Amino acid sequence: MSDTGDDVEALKARVAELESDRSAGSQPSARRVTGRGVAAWVVFVIAAVLFPLAVTGFWAQKTLFDTERYVATVAPLAEDPTIQQAVGNQVTSTITSQLDAQAHVQDALSGYPRLQPLAVPIAAAVDGFVGKTVTNVLASDQFSQFWVTANRKVQQGVIAALSGNPAGAVSIQGDRVVLDTGDLIEKVKQRLVDRGLSFAANIPVPPAAQRQIVLLTSPQLAQARLAYAIAHPVAQWLLWVVLALFVLAIVLSRRRPRMLMATGIAIAIGALVIRVLMATGSWVLTNEFASTTWAVAQAAFYTILTNY
Repeated sequence: MSDTGDDVEALKARVAELESDRSAGSQPSARRVTGRGVAAWVVFVIAAVLFPLAVTGFWAQKTLFDTERYVATVAPLAEDPTIQQAVGNQVTSTITSQLDAQAHVQDALSGYPRLQPLAVPIAAAVDGFVGKTVTNVLASDQFSQFWVTANRKVQQGVIAALSGNPAGAVSIQGDRVVLDTGDLIEKVKQRLVDRGLSFAANIPVPPAAQRQIVLLTSPQLAQARLAYAIAHPVAQWLLWVVLALFVLAIVLSRRRPRMLMATGIAIAIGALVIRVLMATGSWVLTNEFASTTWAVAQAAFYTILTNY
């Protein structure tokens, strides 16, 4: 019995020794995993936080800061009904107010008292004719050319304003970015004259304040200038740095499948954040433009700009 007891005690001692050796042998490995794992997760978190900013900056660099790409992006809007309606309302209102058809008709009928009651319906018909002419011009290549030229000036003016260049395009006036419809009004006037409304040639081009559509005002321009100053220098390469950080996190991780899955989840969450910010931006723009001519067109404009 004594020998058996001694054997049991010896066996227990041996088991305890083996467990101690195993624990001691695993400690360096645990330390290595922890050190590399921490580095991998730190890199991963940095990449995940920067991802939405990098994608937004990349979009701005490719869509807003590049004049030719911007023009190519917004050019199809010349055929968008909401854009045509917004510009058409502005141009029609400006021309009819300057034309004052009722006064011209009353003067023409001044020698015919019995015909004076016809002045109002005739004037309404003239205004309707003006509106139809504007619609025809907006559906023509003339408007497409005007739209491209105007947006090129607006984009160049905005970039000049954001970069602090006071000698920007003519569409920057103080702290306002505007779309000037003066050239389009001249085209409509010529079309009216060609169709027999000869006195339309005498319509004066209205002052700038009456023919312009304000796109941005002082607070928005100041905020955009600050964002441009911060984002523009890094927008070209930040996305590639973020992607490299994701790759580095995967390489550093000892459990690469898990890190690869985490990277996919981070990109999906980043995309969701961008979508939420886009929806918020659309809501803000809707409120900002609610009382302007662009109220019916801002959704189409914003959608095509953010489509890239």
